[in-house]
Amino acid sequence: MLKFFILKRISYLNIIVKCLILITIFCSCASEDSVAETGVIIQSISPRKGKIGDSITILGKNLGKVSTINFKHNVTGFRDYDVQVSYLSFISRSDEKLVVKIPTLANEDISVSGFDFDLVGFIPILKDIDVIQSQALTDKVALVTDGKKIYKSTDGYFKWESIYTVPNAYRINCFYYLDENHCWIGISGTIASASVNSIYYSENGGLDFVPKVIGLSDAIRKIQFSSLIKGYFVDYESKMYFTNNDTFENIYSYYPNLYSLISNNTEINDFTVVNENLVFIAPARVPYLIKMNNQNISHSEFDISTAAPQFFNNIGYVQVNSDIYKTTDLGDNWLKIKTFPNHYSKIHFLDENVGFAMVNYTPYVYYKTVDGGNTWFDYWTPTPPSHYLSKSPIVPKKNIGLFASKMNYFEGKSKYIEE
Repeated sequence: MLKFFILKRISYLNIIVKCLILITIFCSCASEDSVAETGVIIQSISPRKGKIGDSITILGKNLGKVSTINFKHNVTGFRDYDVQVSYLSFISRSDEKLVVKIPTLANEDISVSGFDFDLVGFIPILKDIDVIQSQALTDKVALVTDGKKIYKSTDGYFKWESIYTVPNAYRINCFYYLDENHCWIGISGTIASASVNSIYYSENGGLDFVPKVIGLSDAIRKIQFSSLIKGYFVDYESKMYFTNNDTFENIYSYYPNLYSLISNNTEINDFTVVNENLVFIAPARVPYLIKMNNQNISHSEFDISTAAPQFFNNIGYVQVNSDIYKTTDLGDNWLKIKTFPNHYSKIHFLDENVGFAMVNYTPYVYYKTVDGGNTWFDYWTPTPPSHYLSKSPIVPKKNIGLFASKMNYFEGKSKYIEE
């Protein structure tokens, strides 16, 4: 009898549980149907990663009723840059699908109508700094100057703090960081109607500086050191100098064999320090790229003067007007790999395979290669261009970098994240 009562009780419990499950399913379905009939359901977005200007496809129900799509920043401090895209700007819209273009955003960590989204490519830096030079040391640490202050970022190029201010009578023309602690700045100014041009040095990352070279004839526009004691710089008269363990001399004094190629009146456009013994210089109005390996001087001849090359071990790239050349033997031989006819392209490579050519079409177009320059594809057209473009980007690592300089066709600062 007891056994029968227990079984009967269990049977009643099973019936009750089944009824509760049916009621729950029914209510759930009724609720979903109600939402589907009266509201909007967003089921998915794709892709979940993209760059500014790309298209996102959103699937769901009743999407024809959607009037805005919200792009929100997940990182605190960037909420003021959230963007609401109106239906008037949608690419297309129906009840089941709408397509919208990714607007200008300020951080890579984004949510789109509740779905997480990764922004890649070029992301504008919205800090109000009038940048004239930048240098990225790691994927987190970078420095910029506006001519009066040096600013530092340690969070991936978003938050910038002033770390040094030059005295009122002076201006910072350029800087170079060998590492996060050791750096040099070229400054100029006028004191008692006399022009003062100097190089100063810091051992604490630029918090304070001591004089290194005083009384230069002109202001310095580029500095690059290969070690704590050995460095090179060019002034605004395009004269190049060399310093070694606090000695200071004209480049021809240290490399007398240069006279066999160019005179000491030849202006120097740019230079690249590859290591402590190897330097390339690009003279103005002379169709040579000069290689200085210790005291061994050689050159490669082109149709016109070149830019300064980039190197990744033995592989290097150089821009020559509309052409791009590549070397695989550390600059002994160069092979033309690409031409953008009638347009001046500025190139920058992230590593030996991945690089960009920024071509001054109307509008500007970024072309990209991922196979060492063998093939190129149209990667991006920035809109508006003033947010992004830089003619002299510095990218320290393949996956992330800083593009920022005012001395370009367009002013702007942007962070780049490799896809």
